[in-house]
Amino acid sequence: MQYADLSQNRSSNYVFSWDKMLALDGNTAPYLLYAVARIHSIFRKAGVAPDDRSLDATATPPETAAEIGLARKLAKFPDAIRLASDSLRPHYLCLYLFELAGDYSFFNNSDKVLVDEPAVRARRLLLCARTLLVLETGLRLLGLRTLTRM
Repeated sequence: MQYADLSQNRSSNYVFSWDKMLALDGNTAPYLLYAVARIHSIFRKAGVAPDDRSLDATATPPETAAEIGLARKLAKFPDAIRLASDSLRPHYLCLYLFELAGDYSFFNNSDKVLVDEPAVRARRLLLCARTLLVLETGLRLLGLRTLTRM
């Protein structure tokens, strides 16, 4: 319920809806928590921790359109925090997190993460790790706890 309140522009009308609040699609907490759980699942399957420093050393720069799009969205996180805090409107951070989860979903559907080639695998796992870090950080800033399984 907290995310539903924070994701709305405070100066517009708000209509309470359990169906909208609990939906697994759209700008909702369950959608974002599901994205976090999906990323944790990838790391469990890979047998690697999201904070494994070896990914930094072996990863190559993003190459595919989905990788580049996700990397660009990740780079905008400080701007989203600044905009939300300067304007005292947390819905800007919520919108950024929703868009990031969407970009991650596109990346995950476009480019298989757990491939055999070590450099590509490391690069994609690093993008997953950074996405996880940003999603969890953003949700914590909004006062939400994240999950590793759903």
